[in-house]
Amino acid sequence: MCIHLVVDKQKIIESARHKDFYRLNFSSVWKNSLEKEFGAFSVISPESLENVESEYFGNGELIFVSSSCRDISSSAISRFLSFAESGGIVVVETPSALWNIGFSDVIISTQIRNINQEKGLYASASVCGDWNEYLPAVPVVSRLCLPEKNSDPENILLTFRNQPAIIKKSWGKGAVIFLMFDFCMALTALKQGIPSQGSFRVKKKHGRLPFITETEDLAINEDMLTADAPYADILEKFVFAVIEEVKPIPRIWYFPFGYDGAFLMSHDDEKRGKKKSGYMIEAESELGCISTFFATCPPGAGKRWQNAKQDITGKGFEIGWHWNRFPDNFRVIPPEEQINHFMEITGNPPESCRLHFLNWGSDYTYPFRIMEKLGLKQDSSYGPNRGRGYVFGTGMPFHPITEEGGLFNILEIPFQTQENWGGADGDYSLNLLRNSGEKFHCVITALFHPHKIAAGTGRELWLGFFRNAGLYNHWITTFDKLGDFYRRRQKLRFREIKQINDSLNCIFEWDNDGVDAEPAYGIRVYTGKNSLISGNGIRMEKSGNNGGILNNLSSESGKLMDLGREYTIIKISG
Repeated sequence: MCIHLVVDKQKIIESARHKDFYRLNFSSVWKNSLEKEFGAFSVISPESLENVESEYFGNGELIFVSSSCRDISSSAISRFLSFAESGGIVVVETPSALWNIGFSDVIISTQIRNINQEKGLYASASVCGDWNEYLPAVPVVSRLCLPEKNSDPENILLTFRNQPAIIKKSWGKGAVIFLMFDFCMALTALKQGIPSQGSFRVKKKHGRLPFITETEDLAINEDMLTADAPYADILEKFVFAVIEEVKPIPRIWYFPFGYDGAFLMSHDDEKRGKKKSGYMIEAESELGCISTFFATCPPGAGKRWQNAKQDITGKGFEIGWHWNRFPDNFRVIPPEEQINHFMEITGNPPESCRLHFLNWGSDYTYPFRIMEKLGLKQDSSYGPNRGRGYVFGTGMPFHPITEEGGLFNILEIPFQTQENWGGADGDYSLNLLRNSGEKFHCVITALFHPHKIAAGTGRELWLGFFRNAGLYNHWITTFDKLGDFYRRRQKLRFREIKQINDSLNCIFEWDNDGVDAEPAYGIRVYTGKNSLISGNGIRMEKSGNNGGILNNLSSESGKLMDLGREYTIIKISG
Protein backbone atom coordinates (compact mmCIF):
# COMPACT_ATOMS: atom_id res chain seq x y z
CA MET A 1 0.00 0.00 0.00
CA CYS A 2 1.45 3.35 -1.04
CA ILE A 3 -0.88 5.87 0.57
CA HIS A 4 -1.13 6.07 4.37
CA LEU A 5 -3.29 8.23 6.66
CA VAL A 6 -2.42 8.61 10.34
CA VAL A 7 -5.55 9.25 12.42
CA ASP A 8 -6.18 9.26 16.17
CA LYS A 9 -9.82 8.17 16.33
CA GLN A 10 -9.96 8.78 20.07
CA LYS A 11 -9.19 12.46 19.54
CA ILE A 12 -12.08 12.67 17.08
CA ILE A 13 -14.42 11.07 19.61
CA GLU A 14 -13.25 13.43 22.36
CA SER A 15 -13.79 16.49 20.17
CA ALA A 16 -17.37 15.41 19.41
CA ARG A 17 -18.28 15.53 23.11
CA HIS A 18 -18.38 19.34 22.89
CA LYS A 19 -21.36 19.16 20.46
CA ASP A 20 -19.85 22.15 18.67
CA PHE A 21 -18.98 22.32 14.97
CA TYR A 22 -16.13 24.74 15.62
CA ARG A 23 -14.47 22.39 18.12
CA LEU A 24 -14.96 19.18 16.13
CA ASN A 25 -11.97 17.35 14.72
CA PHE A 26 -12.48 16.83 10.98
CA SER A 27 -9.70 14.31 10.26
CA SER A 28 -12.13 11.71 8.89
CA VAL A 29 -12.70 14.01 5.92
CA TRP A 30 -9.29 13.03 4.55
CA LYS A 31 -11.10 9.92 3.32
CA ASN A 32 -12.97 11.98 0.71
CA SER A 33 -9.81 13.61 -0.64
CA LEU A 34 -7.63 10.51 -0.63
CA GLU A 35 -10.23 8.22 -2.16
CA LYS A 36 -10.92 10.79 -4.86
CA GLU A 37 -7.25 11.02 -5.82
CA PHE A 38 -5.87 7.55 -5.06
CA GLY A 39 -8.67 5.08 -4.38
CA ALA A 40 -8.16 2.94 -1.28
CA PHE A 41 -5.50 3.76 1.34
CA SER A 42 -4.28 2.42 4.68
CA VAL A 43 -5.29 3.95 8.03
CA ILE A 44 -2.75 3.94 10.86
CA SER A 45 -3.31 4.85 14.50
CA PRO A 46 -0.52 6.69 16.38
CA GLU A 47 -0.12 3.88 18.90
CA SER A 48 0.27 1.26 16.17
CA LEU A 49 3.27 3.12 14.74
CA GLU A 50 5.39 1.66 17.53
CA ASN A 51 4.63 -1.86 16.28
CA VAL A 52 4.77 -1.27 12.53
CA GLU A 53 7.87 -2.72 10.91
CA SER A 54 10.02 -0.14 9.17
CA GLU A 55 9.62 -2.12 5.93
CA TYR A 56 5.89 -1.35 6.05
CA PHE A 57 6.58 2.03 4.49
CA GLY A 58 9.18 0.63 2.13
CA ASN A 59 7.07 0.97 -1.02
CA GLY A 60 5.25 4.03 0.24
CA GLU A 61 5.07 7.34 -1.50
CA LEU A 62 2.81 9.42 0.74
CA ILE A 63 2.00 9.67 4.44
CA PHE A 64 -0.70 12.11 5.60
CA VAL A 65 -0.60 13.02 9.29
CA SER A 66 -4.03 14.39 10.21
CA SER A 67 -4.85 17.19 12.64
CA SER A 68 -5.97 14.57 15.18
CA CYS A 69 -2.28 13.72 15.63
CA ARG A 70 -0.94 17.12 16.67
CA ASP A 71 0.58 15.64 19.83
CA ILE A 72 2.11 12.63 18.09
CA SER A 73 5.30 11.37 19.75
CA SER A 74 8.79 12.55 18.89
CA SER A 75 9.76 8.97 18.00
CA ALA A 76 6.92 8.83 15.44
CA ILE A 77 8.05 12.14 13.96
CA SER A 78 11.59 10.78 13.65
CA ARG A 79 10.20 7.79 11.84
CA PHE A 80 8.33 9.99 9.40
CA LEU A 81 11.49 12.00 8.76
CA SER A 82 13.34 8.77 7.98
CA PHE A 83 10.59 7.94 5.52
CA ALA A 84 11.10 11.34 3.85
CA GLU A 85 14.85 10.83 3.92
CA SER A 86 14.44 7.76 1.72
CA GLY A 87 12.28 9.59 -0.81
CA GLY A 88 8.79 9.67 0.66
CA ILE A 89 6.54 12.69 1.12
CA VAL A 90 4.96 13.48 4.49
CA VAL A 91 1.99 15.86 4.60
CA VAL A 92 1.30 17.24 8.09
CA GLU A 93 -1.98 18.97 8.89
CA THR A 94 -1.83 21.64 11.67
CA PRO A 95 1.64 20.64 12.94
CA SER A 96 2.64 21.17 16.55
CA ALA A 97 5.92 22.48 17.97
CA LEU A 98 7.12 18.85 18.26
CA TRP A 99 8.07 19.02 14.59
CA ASN A 100 10.72 21.59 15.46
CA ILE A 101 13.10 18.70 16.19
CA GLY A 102 13.74 18.47 12.48
CA PHE A 103 13.32 22.03 11.29
CA SER A 104 15.15 24.72 13.19
CA ASP A 105 14.13 27.44 10.71
CA VAL A 106 10.40 26.69 10.99
CA ILE A 107 9.63 27.26 14.66
CA ILE A 108 6.03 26.12 14.95
CA SER A 109 4.04 27.68 17.74
CA THR A 110 1.32 26.17 19.89
CA GLN A 111 -0.88 29.14 18.99
CA ILE A 112 -3.90 28.48 16.76
CA ARG A 113 -6.01 31.24 15.31
CA ASN A 114 -9.61 30.66 14.24
CA ILE A 115 -10.50 31.90 10.76
CA ASN A 116 -14.13 32.61 10.00
CA GLN A 117 -15.33 33.28 6.45
CA GLU A 118 -12.38 35.40 5.44
CA LYS A 119 -10.64 35.45 2.08
CA GLY A 120 -7.03 36.00 1.20
CA LEU A 121 -5.32 32.81 -0.03
CA TYR A 122 -2.34 33.56 -2.25
CA ALA A 123 -0.07 31.02 -3.89
CA SER A 124 3.63 31.23 -4.56
CA ALA A 125 4.38 31.79 -8.23
CA SER A 126 6.54 28.66 -8.17
CA VAL A 127 3.55 26.34 -7.85
CA CYS A 128 2.16 25.35 -11.20
CA GLY A 129 -1.50 24.85 -12.00
CA ASP A 130 -4.64 26.66 -13.01
CA TRP A 131 -5.80 27.14 -9.42
CA ASN A 132 -3.75 30.18 -8.42
CA GLU A 133 -6.13 32.68 -10.00
CA TYR A 134 -9.09 31.27 -8.03
CA LEU A 135 -7.51 30.92 -4.58
CA PRO A 136 -8.02 34.55 -3.45
CA ALA A 137 -11.80 34.08 -3.81
CA VAL A 138 -11.95 30.90 -1.68
CA PRO A 139 -13.82 31.59 1.61
CA VAL A 140 -12.10 29.97 4.58
CA VAL A 141 -13.53 28.68 7.86
CA SER A 142 -10.63 26.91 9.54
CA ARG A 143 -7.88 27.05 12.15
CA LEU A 144 -4.43 28.44 11.40
CA CYS A 145 -1.19 27.51 13.18
CA LEU A 146 0.98 30.54 13.76
CA PRO A 147 4.75 30.12 13.38
CA GLU A 148 7.01 31.92 15.84
CA LYS A 149 9.69 32.22 13.21
CA ASN A 150 9.12 32.58 9.49
CA SER A 151 10.50 30.03 7.07
CA ASP A 152 12.49 30.83 3.97
CA PRO A 153 10.00 32.60 1.65
CA GLU A 154 10.88 30.17 -1.14
CA ASN A 155 9.44 27.36 0.97
CA ILE A 156 6.12 29.11 1.62
CA LEU A 157 3.77 27.93 -1.13
CA LEU A 158 0.50 29.40 0.17
CA THR A 159 -0.27 32.32 2.47
CA PHE A 160 -3.37 33.49 4.27
CA ARG A 161 -3.49 37.11 5.41
CA ASN A 162 0.31 37.19 5.04
CA GLN A 163 0.67 34.16 7.32
CA PRO A 164 2.16 30.89 5.97
CA ALA A 165 -0.59 28.41 5.09
CA ILE A 166 1.55 25.76 3.33
CA ILE A 167 5.27 25.30 3.92
CA LYS A 168 7.39 22.82 1.99
CA LYS A 169 10.67 21.54 3.40
CA SER A 170 13.03 19.25 1.52
CA TRP A 171 14.32 16.34 3.59
CA GLY A 172 16.80 13.92 2.12
CA LYS A 173 15.38 12.52 -1.11
CA GLY A 174 11.84 13.48 -0.12
CA ALA A 175 10.02 16.31 1.61
CA VAL A 176 7.71 17.31 4.45
CA ILE A 177 4.76 19.54 3.59
CA PHE A 178 3.18 21.46 6.47
CA LEU A 179 -0.48 22.42 6.08
CA MET A 180 -0.54 25.22 8.63
CA PHE A 181 -4.34 25.37 8.47
CA ASP A 182 -7.05 22.81 9.26
CA PHE A 183 -7.49 21.60 5.70
CA CYS A 184 -10.35 19.20 6.47
CA MET A 185 -12.31 21.80 8.44
CA ALA A 186 -12.01 24.22 5.53
CA LEU A 187 -13.29 21.58 3.11
CA THR A 188 -16.19 20.59 5.36
CA ALA A 189 -17.33 24.18 5.84
CA LEU A 190 -17.42 24.62 2.07
CA LYS A 191 -18.81 21.26 0.98
CA GLN A 192 -21.30 20.65 3.77
CA GLY A 193 -21.97 24.19 4.88
CA ILE A 194 -21.77 25.41 8.45
CA PRO A 195 -24.36 25.30 11.24
CA SER A 196 -24.95 28.01 13.81
CA GLN A 197 -22.04 29.18 15.94
CA GLY A 198 -21.45 26.90 18.91
CA SER A 199 -23.88 24.15 17.92
CA PHE A 200 -25.15 21.88 15.15
CA ARG A 201 -28.38 23.82 14.68
CA VAL A 202 -29.27 25.42 11.34
CA LYS A 203 -30.93 28.82 11.11
CA LYS A 204 -32.68 30.56 8.26
CA LYS A 205 -29.90 32.63 6.66
CA HIS A 206 -29.85 33.22 2.94
CA GLY A 207 -32.11 30.56 1.47
CA ARG A 208 -34.64 32.04 -0.91
CA LEU A 209 -37.90 30.48 0.31
CA PRO A 210 -39.65 32.07 3.33
CA PHE A 211 -40.42 30.00 6.43
CA ILE A 212 -38.39 27.02 5.14
CA THR A 213 -34.86 26.11 6.19
CA GLU A 214 -33.34 24.96 2.91
CA THR A 215 -29.96 23.43 2.22
CA GLU A 216 -28.97 26.86 0.89
CA ASP A 217 -29.14 28.12 4.48
CA LEU A 218 -26.12 25.94 5.23
CA ALA A 219 -23.98 27.61 2.56
CA ILE A 220 -20.83 29.20 3.90
CA ASN A 221 -21.84 32.70 2.75
CA GLU A 222 -24.18 34.59 0.46
CA ASP A 223 -21.62 34.79 -2.36
CA MET A 224 -21.65 31.02 -2.77
CA LEU A 225 -25.23 31.12 -4.04
CA THR A 226 -23.85 32.21 -7.41
CA ALA A 227 -20.31 30.75 -7.24
CA ASP A 228 -19.11 29.92 -10.76
CA ALA A 229 -16.09 27.91 -9.59
CA PRO A 230 -15.89 24.86 -7.26
CA TYR A 231 -13.79 26.46 -4.53
CA ALA A 232 -13.51 23.36 -2.33
CA ASP A 233 -12.29 21.30 -5.29
CA ILE A 234 -9.81 24.02 -6.20
CA LEU A 235 -8.39 24.08 -2.65
CA GLU A 236 -8.02 20.28 -2.75
CA LYS A 237 -6.43 20.31 -6.18
CA PHE A 238 -3.96 22.97 -5.10
CA VAL A 239 -2.76 20.86 -2.16
CA PHE A 240 -2.16 17.92 -4.48
CA ALA A 241 -0.43 20.26 -6.96
CA VAL A 242 1.97 21.15 -4.14
CA ILE A 243 2.72 17.44 -3.68
CA GLU A 244 3.16 17.18 -7.45
CA GLU A 245 5.80 19.92 -7.29
CA VAL A 246 7.93 17.69 -5.10
CA LYS A 247 7.45 14.43 -6.98
CA PRO A 248 5.13 13.28 -9.78
CA ILE A 249 2.61 11.03 -8.03
CA PRO A 250 0.20 9.20 -10.34
CA ARG A 251 -3.47 9.45 -9.40
CA ILE A 252 -6.63 7.72 -10.52
CA TRP A 253 -8.76 9.72 -12.92
CA TYR A 254 -12.17 10.78 -11.64
CA PHE A 255 -14.37 9.33 -14.39
CA PRO A 256 -14.63 6.12 -16.38
CA PHE A 257 -13.51 5.54 -19.94
CA GLY A 258 -12.15 8.62 -21.70
CA TYR A 259 -14.51 11.19 -20.19
CA ASP A 260 -13.46 14.63 -18.92
CA GLY A 261 -16.47 15.02 -16.63
CA ALA A 262 -19.88 13.58 -15.82
CA PHE A 263 -23.38 14.98 -16.34
CA LEU A 264 -26.55 14.09 -14.44
CA MET A 265 -29.97 15.31 -15.54
CA SER A 266 -32.69 15.04 -12.91
CA HIS A 267 -36.43 15.73 -12.70
CA ASP A 268 -38.52 16.13 -9.52
CA ASP A 269 -42.05 14.97 -10.36
CA GLU A 270 -43.89 16.93 -7.60
CA LYS A 271 -46.65 14.26 -7.52
CA ARG A 272 -47.37 14.59 -11.27
CA GLY A 273 -46.19 11.06 -12.06
CA LYS A 274 -45.43 9.38 -15.36
CA LYS A 275 -48.20 11.07 -17.33
CA LYS A 276 -46.56 14.49 -16.98
CA SER A 277 -43.06 13.11 -17.44
CA GLY A 278 -43.50 10.99 -20.56
CA TYR A 279 -42.56 13.73 -23.00
CA MET A 280 -39.18 14.09 -21.28
CA ILE A 281 -38.40 10.40 -21.64
CA GLU A 282 -39.33 10.61 -25.30
CA ALA A 283 -37.21 13.70 -26.00
CA GLU A 284 -34.18 12.47 -24.07
CA SER A 285 -34.39 9.04 -25.71
CA GLU A 286 -34.28 10.69 -29.13
CA LEU A 287 -30.98 12.28 -28.08
CA GLY A 288 -29.70 8.90 -26.90
CA CYS A 289 -29.56 10.15 -23.30
CA ILE A 290 -30.87 9.06 -19.90
CA SER A 291 -31.82 10.84 -16.68
CA THR A 292 -33.16 10.32 -13.15
CA PHE A 293 -36.73 11.05 -12.03
CA PHE A 294 -37.29 11.72 -8.33
CA ALA A 295 -40.82 10.53 -7.50
CA THR A 296 -42.86 12.00 -4.65
CA CYS A 297 -44.46 9.07 -2.83
CA PRO A 298 -47.76 9.69 -1.02
CA PRO A 299 -50.43 6.95 -1.12
CA GLY A 300 -51.22 6.12 -4.74
CA ALA A 301 -47.68 6.75 -6.04
CA GLY A 302 -47.70 3.36 -7.73
CA LYS A 303 -50.70 4.36 -9.87
CA ARG A 304 -49.03 7.61 -10.93
CA TRP A 305 -46.02 5.60 -12.14
CA GLN A 306 -47.81 2.54 -13.48
CA ASN A 307 -45.72 0.27 -15.75
CA ALA A 308 -42.58 2.22 -14.75
CA LYS A 309 -40.36 -0.83 -15.24
CA GLN A 310 -41.44 -1.13 -18.83
CA ASP A 311 -41.70 2.53 -19.80
CA ILE A 312 -38.92 4.12 -17.73
CA THR A 313 -36.35 1.92 -15.99
CA GLY A 314 -36.55 -0.60 -18.81
CA LYS A 315 -35.26 2.14 -21.13
CA GLY A 316 -32.24 2.90 -18.95
CA PHE A 317 -33.82 5.78 -17.04
CA GLU A 318 -33.87 5.79 -13.27
CA ILE A 319 -36.35 6.57 -10.51
CA GLY A 320 -35.23 7.95 -7.14
CA TRP A 321 -37.17 9.08 -4.09
CA HIS A 322 -38.37 12.69 -3.71
CA TRP A 323 -38.66 12.88 0.09
CA ASN A 324 -41.50 15.18 1.11
CA ARG A 325 -41.19 16.58 4.66
CA PHE A 326 -44.28 18.77 4.33
CA PRO A 327 -47.86 17.74 5.27
CA ASP A 328 -49.66 15.86 2.52
CA ASN A 329 -53.47 16.08 2.86
CA PHE A 330 -52.96 17.48 6.40
CA ARG A 331 -50.63 14.61 7.41
CA VAL A 332 -46.85 14.37 7.38
CA ILE A 333 -46.18 10.95 5.87
CA PRO A 334 -43.28 9.23 7.67
CA PRO A 335 -40.28 8.49 5.45
CA GLU A 336 -40.65 4.75 6.06
CA GLU A 337 -44.19 4.86 4.68
CA GLN A 338 -43.05 6.90 1.68
CA ILE A 339 -40.44 4.23 0.96
CA ASN A 340 -43.19 1.58 1.00
CA HIS A 341 -45.15 3.60 -1.56
CA PHE A 342 -41.98 3.99 -3.63
CA MET A 343 -41.61 0.22 -3.80
CA GLU A 344 -45.03 0.06 -5.45
CA ILE A 345 -43.39 1.83 -8.40
CA THR A 346 -40.20 -0.19 -8.89
CA GLY A 347 -40.53 -3.21 -6.60
CA ASN A 348 -37.25 -2.21 -4.93
CA PRO A 349 -36.25 0.39 -2.34
CA PRO A 350 -34.65 3.57 -3.75
CA GLU A 351 -30.91 4.18 -3.85
CA SER A 352 -31.03 7.92 -4.51
CA CYS A 353 -32.90 10.75 -2.78
CA ARG A 354 -33.65 14.45 -3.11
CA LEU A 355 -35.58 16.53 -0.59
CA HIS A 356 -38.75 18.20 -1.83
CA PHE A 357 -38.16 22.00 -1.85
CA LEU A 358 -34.73 21.19 -0.35
CA ASN A 359 -36.48 21.35 3.04
CA TRP A 360 -33.54 20.57 5.32
CA GLY A 361 -34.90 21.55 8.73
CA SER A 362 -33.05 22.92 11.74
CA ASP A 363 -30.63 20.01 12.34
CA TYR A 364 -27.24 19.88 10.61
CA THR A 365 -27.25 16.13 9.89
CA TYR A 366 -30.76 14.80 10.69
CA PRO A 367 -31.82 14.17 7.06
CA PHE A 368 -28.58 12.27 6.38
CA ARG A 369 -29.17 10.12 9.46
CA ILE A 370 -32.64 9.17 8.22
CA MET A 371 -31.40 8.48 4.70
CA GLU A 372 -28.63 6.26 6.02
CA LYS A 373 -31.05 4.38 8.27
CA LEU A 374 -33.32 3.73 5.28
CA GLY A 375 -30.45 2.40 3.16
CA LEU A 376 -30.13 5.30 0.69
CA LYS A 377 -26.81 5.39 -1.15
CA GLN A 378 -26.90 8.81 -2.84
CA ASP A 379 -28.51 12.16 -2.08
CA SER A 380 -28.71 15.34 -4.15
CA SER A 381 -30.36 17.93 -1.92
CA TYR A 382 -27.43 20.36 -1.68
CA GLY A 383 -28.02 22.98 -4.32
CA PRO A 384 -29.74 26.24 -5.25
CA ASN A 385 -33.48 26.78 -4.95
CA ARG A 386 -33.11 30.08 -6.77
CA GLY A 387 -29.38 30.65 -7.34
CA ARG A 388 -27.01 28.85 -9.69
CA GLY A 389 -23.54 27.41 -9.43
CA TYR A 390 -21.33 25.63 -6.89
CA VAL A 391 -23.25 26.62 -3.76
CA PHE A 392 -21.27 24.05 -1.76
CA GLY A 393 -17.94 24.52 -3.48
CA THR A 394 -17.76 21.13 -5.16
CA GLY A 395 -18.73 19.34 -8.30
CA MET A 396 -17.76 15.94 -6.90
CA PRO A 397 -19.56 13.38 -4.71
CA PHE A 398 -18.47 13.31 -1.08
CA HIS A 399 -19.30 11.54 2.18
CA PRO A 400 -20.78 14.11 4.62
CA ILE A 401 -19.36 14.32 8.12
CA THR A 402 -21.46 13.26 11.11
CA GLU A 403 -21.82 15.23 14.33
CA GLU A 404 -19.56 12.59 15.91
CA GLY A 405 -16.75 13.35 13.48
CA GLY A 406 -17.21 10.21 11.38
CA LEU A 407 -18.54 10.01 7.85
CA PHE A 408 -21.87 8.86 6.47
CA ASN A 409 -21.73 6.05 3.92
CA ILE A 410 -24.12 8.00 1.72
CA LEU A 411 -22.68 10.07 -1.14
CA GLU A 412 -23.87 13.65 -1.44
CA ILE A 413 -23.96 14.80 -5.08
CA PRO A 414 -24.66 18.56 -5.18
CA PHE A 415 -26.47 20.10 -8.14
CA GLN A 416 -25.64 23.41 -9.80
CA THR A 417 -28.90 24.67 -11.28
CA GLN A 418 -32.62 24.08 -11.52
CA GLU A 419 -34.67 25.48 -14.39
CA ASN A 420 -33.66 29.05 -15.20
CA TRP A 421 -34.82 30.49 -11.87
CA GLY A 422 -31.35 31.55 -10.83
CA GLY A 423 -30.50 33.09 -14.18
CA ALA A 424 -29.30 29.98 -16.01
CA ASP A 425 -29.53 30.23 -19.78
CA GLY A 426 -27.89 28.66 -22.81
CA ASP A 427 -24.64 30.58 -22.35
CA TYR A 428 -24.50 29.60 -18.69
CA SER A 429 -25.01 25.91 -19.56
CA LEU A 430 -22.28 26.10 -22.18
CA ASN A 431 -19.77 27.80 -19.85
CA LEU A 432 -20.57 25.47 -16.94
CA LEU A 433 -19.83 22.37 -19.01
CA ARG A 434 -16.91 23.92 -20.88
CA ASN A 435 -15.16 24.86 -17.63
CA SER A 436 -15.86 21.40 -16.23
CA GLY A 437 -14.50 19.63 -19.32
CA GLU A 438 -11.43 21.82 -19.71
CA LYS A 439 -10.48 22.88 -16.16
CA PHE A 440 -12.48 21.69 -13.18
CA HIS A 441 -13.52 18.14 -14.26
CA CYS A 442 -16.74 17.92 -12.27
CA VAL A 443 -19.99 16.07 -11.97
CA ILE A 444 -22.42 18.66 -13.37
CA THR A 445 -25.99 18.11 -12.16
CA ALA A 446 -29.10 19.90 -13.37
CA LEU A 447 -32.72 19.84 -12.16
CA PHE A 448 -35.69 20.44 -14.45
CA HIS A 449 -39.32 19.85 -13.41
CA PRO A 450 -41.58 18.04 -15.92
CA HIS A 451 -44.52 20.38 -15.35
CA LYS A 452 -42.46 23.53 -15.96
CA ILE A 453 -40.67 23.10 -19.28
CA ALA A 454 -42.83 21.32 -21.85
CA ALA A 455 -42.16 24.10 -24.36
CA GLY A 456 -40.46 27.44 -24.87
CA THR A 457 -37.06 28.60 -23.63
CA GLY A 458 -37.14 26.17 -20.73
CA ARG A 459 -37.27 23.24 -23.13
CA GLU A 460 -34.31 24.52 -25.12
CA LEU A 461 -32.26 25.04 -21.96
CA TRP A 462 -33.12 21.54 -20.72
CA LEU A 463 -32.16 19.76 -23.95
CA GLY A 464 -29.22 22.11 -24.46
CA PHE A 465 -27.60 20.78 -21.29
CA PHE A 466 -27.39 17.34 -22.91
CA ARG A 467 -25.89 18.73 -26.11
CA ASN A 468 -23.30 20.76 -24.22
CA ALA A 469 -22.44 17.77 -22.01
CA GLY A 470 -21.70 15.76 -25.15
CA LEU A 471 -19.78 18.63 -26.69
CA TYR A 472 -17.42 18.78 -23.70
CA ASN A 473 -16.97 15.03 -23.33
CA HIS A 474 -19.08 14.36 -20.21
CA TRP A 475 -20.34 10.93 -19.24
CA ILE A 476 -24.15 11.26 -19.33
CA THR A 477 -25.39 8.92 -16.63
CA THR A 478 -27.73 8.54 -13.63
CA PHE A 479 -27.30 8.91 -9.87
CA ASP A 480 -27.30 5.19 -9.11
CA LYS A 481 -24.80 4.45 -11.88
CA LEU A 482 -22.51 7.26 -10.74
CA GLY A 483 -22.65 6.06 -7.13
CA ASP A 484 -21.89 2.51 -8.23
CA PHE A 485 -18.88 3.77 -10.19
CA TYR A 486 -17.45 5.60 -7.16
CA ARG A 487 -17.99 2.69 -4.78
CA ARG A 488 -16.10 0.40 -7.16
CA ARG A 489 -13.41 2.99 -7.77
CA GLN A 490 -12.79 3.31 -4.02
CA LYS A 491 -11.68 -0.34 -3.92
CA LEU A 492 -8.80 0.25 -6.33
CA ARG A 493 -5.45 1.06 -4.71
CA PHE A 494 -1.83 1.62 -5.58
CA ARG A 495 0.36 -1.12 -4.18
CA GLU A 496 3.65 0.11 -5.50
CA ILE A 497 4.95 3.12 -7.41
CA LYS A 498 8.53 3.14 -8.68
CA GLN A 499 10.47 5.65 -10.73
CA ILE A 500 12.75 3.73 -13.10
CA ASN A 501 14.80 6.02 -15.33
CA ASP A 502 12.22 8.09 -17.21
CA SER A 503 9.26 5.84 -16.42
CA LEU A 504 6.80 5.45 -13.57
CA ASN A 505 5.94 1.82 -12.90
CA CYS A 506 2.66 1.39 -11.00
CA ILE A 507 1.16 -1.74 -9.52
CA PHE A 508 -2.53 -1.67 -8.62
CA GLU A 509 -4.65 -4.12 -6.69
CA TRP A 510 -8.28 -4.29 -5.69
CA ASP A 511 -10.62 -6.42 -3.64
CA ASN A 512 -14.04 -6.58 -5.26
CA ASP A 513 -15.81 -7.97 -2.16
CA GLY A 514 -17.68 -10.43 -4.30
CA VAL A 515 -18.81 -7.87 -6.88
CA ASP A 516 -18.42 -9.57 -10.23
CA ALA A 517 -17.32 -6.59 -12.31
CA GLU A 518 -14.33 -4.39 -13.03
CA PRO A 519 -13.57 -1.96 -10.19
CA ALA A 520 -14.36 1.16 -12.17
CA TYR A 521 -15.32 0.26 -15.73
CA GLY A 522 -11.91 1.24 -17.01
CA ILE A 523 -9.24 3.33 -15.32
CA ARG A 524 -7.04 6.17 -16.42
CA VAL A 525 -4.02 7.30 -14.48
CA TYR A 526 -2.77 10.87 -14.53
CA THR A 527 -0.29 13.20 -12.98
CA GLY A 528 -0.85 16.90 -12.60
CA LYS A 529 2.11 17.81 -14.78
CA ASN A 530 1.55 15.25 -17.52
CA SER A 531 -2.22 15.50 -17.79
CA LEU A 532 -3.72 12.11 -18.56
CA ILE A 533 -1.80 8.90 -18.95
CA SER A 534 -4.06 6.13 -20.22
CA GLY A 535 -2.62 2.69 -20.49
CA ASN A 536 1.14 2.83 -21.03
CA GLY A 537 2.30 1.57 -17.58
CA ILE A 538 -0.50 0.00 -15.55
CA ARG A 539 -0.36 -3.40 -13.97
CA MET A 540 -3.28 -5.01 -12.18
CA GLU A 541 -2.65 -7.72 -9.60
CA LYS A 542 -4.87 -10.02 -7.61
CA SER A 543 -5.88 -9.16 -4.05
CA GLY A 544 -6.81 -12.25 -2.06
CA ASN A 545 -9.21 -14.34 -4.10
CA ASN A 546 -10.36 -11.42 -6.14
CA GLY A 547 -8.82 -9.53 -8.97
CA GLY A 548 -9.64 -7.91 -12.22
CA ILE A 549 -8.46 -6.46 -15.45
CA LEU A 550 -8.08 -2.75 -15.98
CA ASN A 551 -9.87 -2.43 -19.28
CA ASN A 552 -10.28 0.36 -21.81
CA LEU A 553 -6.55 1.05 -21.73
CA SER A 554 -4.43 1.83 -24.73
CA SER A 555 -0.67 1.82 -25.11
CA GLU A 556 1.20 3.76 -27.75
CA SER A 557 1.23 0.67 -29.98
CA GLY A 558 -2.47 0.12 -29.41
CA LYS A 559 -1.84 -3.31 -27.92
CA LEU A 560 -1.88 -4.68 -24.40
CA MET A 561 0.48 -7.37 -23.18
CA ASP A 562 -1.84 -10.10 -21.91
CA LEU A 563 -0.21 -12.07 -19.10
CA GLY A 564 -3.23 -14.31 -18.79
CA ARG A 565 -5.46 -14.93 -15.80
CA GLU A 566 -6.41 -11.66 -14.08
CA TYR A 567 -3.50 -9.56 -15.29
CA THR A 568 -2.96 -6.91 -17.87
CA ILE A 569 0.37 -5.09 -17.93
CA ILE A 570 1.60 -2.17 -19.94
CA LYS A 571 4.29 0.41 -19.38
CA ILE A 572 3.59 3.96 -18.19
CA SER A 573 5.76 6.79 -19.42
CA GLY A 574 6.75 9.15 -16.64
